[in-house]
Amino acid sequence: METLEIVGTTVKGYGNRLLLKQAVEYSIVNTKSGPLLCMFSSVGLLYTGFSRYKNDICIEDCKYLHLVRNDARGIKLFQSYCSGKPLNETLHLIGTAFSIEVWRHLLRIPCGHLVSYKELAQKTGNPKAVRATAHAVARNPVSIIIPCHRVIYSNGEKGKYHWGSQLKKEMIENELCGKCAILLLSGGNNQL
Repeated sequence: METLEIVGTTVKGYGNRLLLKQAVEYSIVNTKSGPLLCMFSSVGLLYTGFSRYKNDICIEDCKYLHLVRNDARGIKLFQSYCSGKPLNETLHLIGTAFSIEVWRHLLRIPCGHLVSYKELAQKTGNPKAVRATAHAVARNPVSIIIPCHRVIYSNGEKGKYHWGSQLKKEMIENELCGKCAILLLSGGNNQL
């Protein structure tokens, strides 16, 4: 994952205004766990997340953006990810400086390894900011690629995950067995 370039925008309003002025490509990638929505700005990958729940970010949340569908881009990204190849994609992260720093540290957690929120806070140089670190992990806009699912409680419990604790458990088990966190499905693309 070290090959990923990160472009962080730390003033959220500025980042959102920037997106209103450009086309945003989106892809829907079929996975065993459900359709995965990927969004790309002209800078790079903005968002990845499962889109099976109406309360998640989805196309209707982006009604002010000029959306252009490009399934091939997201499929290529996740085919590379699942094959273990280095990803040639810039991450366009919009968040606070602290959150972006936490997300950088998440990228350093190797596949098949787990860290606690406390350990992650220590690695970011903020050992007393465990709750703030957990909040930044929960707000990760590029799930799977930035592996927030590899962070667990200090007592060994897997903990919660935006798309369900069961999915987090499956992703961890897949990686511990040497597989990709998510399993891609072949065939047609899903519609949102």
